[in-house]
Amino acid sequence: SLYCLFGNVPVSAIFVSDKELLCESPEWNYMPKVVKVNVAAANGTLLTAGSHASFQYLKNPVIHEINPSYGAASGGTSVQIKGPELDDWPDVESYLSCRFGNSTLTRVVSNGIDGITCISPP
Repeated sequence: SLYCLFGNVPVSAIFVSDKELLCESPEWNYMPKVVKVNVAAANGTLLTAGSHASFQYLKNPVIHEINPSYGAASGGTSVQIKGPELDDWPDVESYLSCRFGNSTLTRVVSNGIDGITCISPP
């Protein structure tokens, strides 16, 4: 068995290929932080001792305001979502998405100091 270590916290690793493992980051409910990520064997032997891989925990986004709160059923409404932690996310367009009801995820089209913007789907 293989494990990913997020700092000192082990989680099971799923073998995908000779070049890829899949690991789910453990929960962290405190201040943002960066931890080193390593791979270890079941006996605890580090397999990536020289690794420079890291994982960054960020604050969970909190929504304080959505404007406008309605739009056309045909979609296309630019919706601004405001919250204090949204500007803490680096490259937010790559990490966060919007979901309107049960629709598929909609990408963030812009971000700024006041929040993010998504376009409502049809």
